Amino acid sequence: MPTSEDLNHALSWPDTLARLHDFSSRLLLAIHGIPERDLGHPEAEGRWSILNVIGHLTDHELVTATRLRFMLSSEHPQLFGYEQEQFVASRRDTLAQLLEQFGALRQMNLMSVERMPDDELARAADHLEYGVMTIRQLVNRLQRHAEKHLLQIERIKTTLGLRASDQPDVSGVVATHTSTAKVRNITPGIRVLDLWQNGVRKAMQVDIDPGAVWPGLDHHVPGPEEVFVASGDFNDGKRTYEAGSFIHHPAGSSHVPQSKTGCRLFVFYPEG
Repeated sequence: MPTSEDLNHALSWPDTLARLHDFSSRLLLAIHGIPERDLGHPEAEGRWSILNVIGHLTDHELVTATRLRFMLSSEHPQLFGYEQEQFVASRRDTLAQLLEQFGALRQMNLMSVERMPDDELARAADHLEYGVMTIRQLVNRLQRHAEKHLLQIERIKTTLGLRASDQPDVSGVVATHTSTAKVRNITPGIRVLDLWQNGVRKAMQVDIDPGAVWPGLDHHVPGPEEVFVASGDFNDGKRTYEAGSFIHHPAGSSHVPQSKTGCRLFVFYPEG
């Protein structure tokens, strides 16, 4: 069981945050090109697979987010453990779903921690297993926990004879040609070609004829909208953007798409 000395033995704070930031990339490189069916093979009977490890990392990130909120909002709260085996056993996620969940939770935790002043990082709680722990120590432990499981993934790969590939991996690539894309006529003079969709995320091509105007206010909900003006001039009801412009519309904003001379847009909804 880790001691209080173990909790204090960590990288410098900037190095800890840097390792947490680049962990997702290192995780992806560790499993690059390995078929998902192989990632689902357990190391041995009763042991975890690589998918199980990634599921556990995702669970731990979620639990860490909850612990951070308790530590910020309560005076010296008690942090309870969780049944990690049951958590992992209950998951039915694909690799892509796990990686998206983990990435979003890690980003949320880092954004929260990096805004904290020193007095908040020093807020403490009682962990049933590790004793008194500050937020800074909790984050240090999060970093070491992730590295430990990355080593576990390497061990499982060795046990099962799996290797990350140094060849291009296009197994998950989806390609759509505009000639075969589904076309939706929004209003006379405005056509939408649906190029790609995965859950709430989607990409499309939008063609606006000269003088055409979107019917009403286009709200960006629940997430942001990102637009690249491929040709022509795009007006959002307030400003005009020339070809080559990239526009990020944050969630909750709105506009009235239109064009004086006509335009072609590439539109992406990264969060729906």
